[in-house]
Order: sequence, then structure tokens, then C-alpha cells
Amino acid sequence: MENDRITREELFELVWSAPTVKVANTLGISDTAVGKLCNKLQVPKPPRGYWARIAAGQRRRQPPLPAYMEESQQTAERARAPAGVPLALRRRELFLDVAKRVGYSDDHPPFTLRNGVLTRIDPEFATSIVLALQRKATLGFKDRPGSYRQGLALERTTGDLIKLLLPVCAGTVAIFDADKARST
Repeated sequence: MENDRITREELFELVWSAPTVKVANTLGISDTAVGKLCNKLQVPKPPRGYWARIAAGQRRRQPPLPAYMEESQQTAERARAPAGVPLALRRRELFLDVAKRVGYSDDHPPFTLRNGVLTRIDPEFATSIVLALQRKATLGFKDRPGSYRQGLALERTTGDLIKLLLPVCAGTVAIFDADKARST
């Protein structure tokens, strides 16, 4: 059977009628490829141990095939900013400062900020903000003159703002955990 032409419904029936290894042999692909195809077509697979329980005599519990969500709908869900992200005064000032430096149109702003709460932000603009915050020295806004403590506060504010915006950027930015990278 040609796996490029398999329908979602056919794959669902195959995955719930036999173990993944047998389905892979039927399709002429690896079991890992079956898993990836299931993810791509949004087909739920049986949980771990399902086939052992069937072999032991338990009843089959096959769920219904859920509705297929278009990729554009998933992208739109990821693009939504977390509802009502409050920005403290320092974060708000930093956000607006970086937004001006990145550049945006006052006619159609890519974000909505109401009473200190970020209610909407365009994912591409959020990505621009995060990247600008990460390379702030190259853009020309250095730590404000003042004490060492003020510099630390600005760094903490920058980190907090990046953490708030990263979920919105998830579709456009690769995120690496520096702590895990150092430990390996």
C-alpha cells in the first residue's frame, strides 16, 4: 500500500487493528514513520500496553476518530498571545522602547496594550521583540547608567519579558535550553 495515498480514516483503522510494527510492514515503512504519519494526519494511536491487554483477553476500547484540525487553525491558536499578560511598569517601558526601535506602524499596531495588560501581539512582531532583546547591545540600547543593582534589575526585566513572549514565538523561533546544553 502506498503510504502517500493512505487516507486518515484508513490509517486510523490500520493502527487500531494491529500493532504498529505490523502496520509498518503492511505499509512498507518503519514503525517510526508510522508514528510520524499518525502525528501528521492527527490520528490517535493505541496507548502503551494496549496490545498486551488485548492478548490477555480485555475488550478493545477504540475511541472515535477526532475531527481533523487544519494546520492553519493550529497556527492561529499558537499565534494568540496568552490572554491578558500583565506587564509591570519596567517590563511595559522596556517593551514599548524595544517596539519603537523594532519599528511598527501607529496606524495598525501589531499588539494591543490596555491598562498595562498585553492582550494581543502578532507572532512575527513578538519574534522581532525577542530577538531585539537578545541582541540589545547591537541595537544600541545598553544598560542605563546607574548602579550595579539597576543593571541587574534591567537584565531580570529583559529575561522576564523574553519568557512572556516566547510562547507566542514558538512557531517561528527555535528555542534551546542553555542549562541542558551545558550539562551534556
